[in-house]
Amino acid sequence: MKKLTLLFFAIFIGLAGLLSAQKQFSGSIKTSYKIEGTEDPNILSKVPEENEMIILGNKSKIVFSSQGGAQTIIVDGDKKTQTVLFEINGYGKYYTVVDEEKMQKKFQTTDYKYDYLEEYMTIAGYNCQKVIVTETDLETDEVESMVVYINKEICNTDAHNFNQLPGLLGFVLRQELNMGEENENAILIIEAKEVNTGKKIKDFDFMLPSDAKDLFKDTTPDEKKFFGITDEDED
Repeated sequence: MKKLTLLFFAIFIGLAGLLSAQKQFSGSIKTSYKIEGTEDPNILSKVPEENEMIILGNKSKIVFSSQGGAQTIIVDGDKKTQTVLFEINGYGKYYTVVDEEKMQKKFQTTDYKYDYLEEYMTIAGYNCQKVIVTETDLETDEVESMVVYINKEICNTDAHNFNQLPGLLGFVLRQELNMGEENENAILIIEAKEVNTGKKIKDFDFMLPSDAKDLFKDTTPDEKKFFGITDEDED
C-alpha cells in the first residue's frame, strides 16, 4: 500500500508539473508611447499616448483607432499568421492575412541577430531582460539596431515575435527605436504600463466580424483601386 501511495503521489506531482508548464497567459497589457530627444510637435504628434493589447496564449490583438476608422492587428503564433482588419468609416470592413510562407519571403533578405545581455529591468511588475537587436539588409548591407526588453513568463518562445522579430525568445514589454536622422534622431519608446491578468479573454475575441471582406478576394476593382492594390500585389 505504501508503494502504491508513493506511486500515486509521484504521478500527481508529475501531472501537476505538466499542467503548470502548459498554463497559458491570458490577459491584457496597456502600453504607453513616448518620444525622447526632440521637442518638435510634428514628430511628437505621430504616436498615440497609449494602447491596449489582449493576449490568450500565443494569440494577440491590438486596435489602433483614428478619426477615419480603425486598424486591428491579430497575431496567431500557433498558426503563424498575421491578420490586419481595416474598418473605414463610410466604406466598410476589410481584412488581409499574411501566412507563414509569405512571412518567410518577407524576411528572406534580412538577417536578425539577438544579443541577450545580463541586464534587467522591472516593467509592469515583470522582470525583463535587455536584448540588443541588430537587423542587416542582405541586399544593401544596411544595418539598424534597437533595444528590447523581454519577459519569458508571458511567453518563452518567438510565438509573439515571428511577424516582426523572428527567432527572438520572450514577450517584448519595452522597445527603444531610433526614428532616424530625418526625425532628429529621436527615440520612440513603447513600454508596457499595466498587465491585467484578471480580464477574461476568449477565442471569440480574436474572430473577424462577419461582414468583413477579404481585401484580395471579395473586393471590387474600385475597392482594390481605393487601397492601391495592383495585380502584382494579388500574386
